[in-house]
Amino acid sequence: MLLTILGESVQMKIETLIERLTDGNHDSQELELPFPIYHETYARNFVLTRYGQIENKGYFLKKGIIQCSVQKDGEERIIDFVFPGNFVTAYNSFVLDSPSDIEVSVLSDCEVGYFLKVDVKKRYEDSLIANQLGRYIKEKILVEKLTREKKFLTNSAEENYRELLKNRPEIIEHIPVHKIAKYLGIHPESLSRIRARVIS
Repeated sequence: MLLTILGESVQMKIETLIERLTDGNHDSQELELPFPIYHETYARNFVLTRYGQIENKGYFLKKGIIQCSVQKDGEERIIDFVFPGNFVTAYNSFVLDSPSDIEVSVLSDCEVGYFLKVDVKKRYEDSLIANQLGRYIKEKILVEKLTREKKFLTNSAEENYRELLKNRPEIIEHIPVHKIAKYLGIHPESLSRIRARVIS
């Protein structure tokens, strides 16, 4: 669901993404972004995208942690945590221009670089970079999202926790236990028992 793009600045991160999208088939002029990148800071608990809002921004996280949540049977279910060096948006809403079924909120004070969907769409017809970026968001990220959801539906909670330890240790290190439990779809007490078995 997440694309890790390492670099020294948001501009470099986006250019690294462009490099990957075009397989290096460009010159230095083509590598320049055909749309503006804006910069902003947000305080903890700020909501970037609310339920029902139509998403019009794509974010590159420079600093902090962002949380993505859904409502299921009246309860909050966390579906992802976003760390620096990653791209995030309310994917379905961004692609389909539909009301968002997820909430994107700031878990710790963060700095982001973001672009507006309208700016990208304006350049779809005359910019290879804008076209490939839009297609990337529509195809690759949604595929990764579906792959992750399938794992969570077919694996046990303990298998998913062990996968976090192996592949996303930053979640274990920086996220409170009660939020990890919501991410795994279990009660905190169940997570405590899983952790005890894993440690022993």
